[in-house]
Amino acid sequence: MKREFQSFHPYLTYENEGKYFVQPDGTPSFEGWPSVSHPTEMYDDALDLWWLGKQAFDALGEIQSMDEFDELHQYYLEAIKGARLAMAERMINNPKSFEFSNREGESFELDLDDISNSQMVDILWQFASGKGGGAEDFNYLGGCFLFACLEEIDSTIIGMCIDGNYAVSGALAAAKAYANYEAIKSGNENLQKLRSEMGYKGALEKIRRDSNGKFAAKRLAKMLWDDWQANPGRYAKQTDFVSAVLDKVDVNDNGDPVISFDTVLKKWVPEWNREARELKK
Repeated sequence: MKREFQSFHPYLTYENEGKYFVQPDGTPSFEGWPSVSHPTEMYDDALDLWWLGKQAFDALGEIQSMDEFDELHQYYLEAIKGARLAMAERMINNPKSFEFSNREGESFELDLDDISNSQMVDILWQFASGKGGGAEDFNYLGGCFLFACLEEIDSTIIGMCIDGNYAVSGALAAAKAYANYEAIKSGNENLQKLRSEMGYKGALEKIRRDSNGKFAAKRLAKMLWDDWQANPGRYAKQTDFVSAVLDKVDVNDNGDPVISFDTVLKKWVPEWNREARELKK
């Protein structure tokens, strides 16, 4: 289960002397994006995000190389994979705990692939708390929240480049993940219990909220996709198509599209490409 940082790489960003985001290839993250200020002279919101990521990165401890960071990141992803498997098992054993319906009252099956990593860490924390997890478990979870924070910053940078409003929820999720790490680090059991319960309930509620409208959004996206296949000149790149989709779908209470950029680009577009190839056989 591999997930690369796309818009910035934490090690390259926080081991250089300047205060700006650096992509995995070593170039500034905001270079070439007119919607964002000069890549090495970020506006206040981007600089605040940089500092948040710097705190999360430093809290991971001393890291000697990009390879070492990537290896630690993979350990974190394995923990997320385990959390998804545990949630899937819980859904099988207690399905009534995970009954979902859209605005029209139509029930639907929860797709674990649509749950973000930071939401899964919230759920993992609740599982550990319920099992009476000790200090070692919670310290491990603290590291998971640090990586979740850095991943949400990655998504936020993409949002800043595409549409400022699209970045809001990612920035909030990054800040929440870091606050959860601080709660674990504090050793305050009451604070930990409060934030653990809030995070778990918030994750499940966000799953319910985000699922509302996704059916209609996917239908609309598929119509736009079919139109693109009939008129190839409409969009030059897949990313142009995805941006057009996000401009047309409904938004949630935060003003963000009810579907994510990655969901369309990495899940639906490959799915439709496979279906198109099957039809041609």
